Amino acid sequence: MKLLKNLNRKSQFYILTVLTLSVIIFMISEIPSKTETSTGDQHSLYENFISEAPKVINNAIYEERNVSDDIDHFSDDFIYYAGTKNINLSLFYILVYKGEITVSNMLGMEVNITTEGGETRLPAGTKAILKDKDRINAEISSTSYPFSINTKETQFKMIFMAKDGKNNKEVYVYG
Repeated sequence: MKLLKNLNRKSQFYILTVLTLSVIIFMISEIPSKTETSTGDQHSLYENFISEAPKVINNAIYEERNVSDDIDHFSDDFIYYAGTKNINLSLFYILVYKGEITVSNMLGMEVNITTEGGETRLPAGTKAILKDKDRINAEISSTSYPFSINTKETQFKMIFMAKDGKNNKEVYVYG
């Protein structure tokens, strides 16, 4: 009987020790924070850009100006504006107008463009015109961004990259 009483006390001591250690470990361990969808300046810039870009395109068509040049000027101004908010903005876009496909690289890095007709390397700060393609795949830093193209209608598609002063990078794809 005495042996059984000692075992009960030992087991109680072990259970109490395990519970205490568990509580201590739980208190000092980090609980991962939940990642939330961005609602900050970067997302606001993206929302602003995608609401204004179609207006720029429509206005250029209405005024019978060069649509590609107008969207380039708008993009340059928008990138400058983002800089005033301490956001490093860069983008790549595809503009389809009157059967012509214009791709413009404002990313600051090379973009590898693959179509059914082959592969094109588009250096930073350049643009090119592609003829009658149904699918375009833009590869940026080993990440592929596929786009479907319909040359019978005006289309605008883009990859929008924004990095804030804390090096938080967000990538948005439109179209």
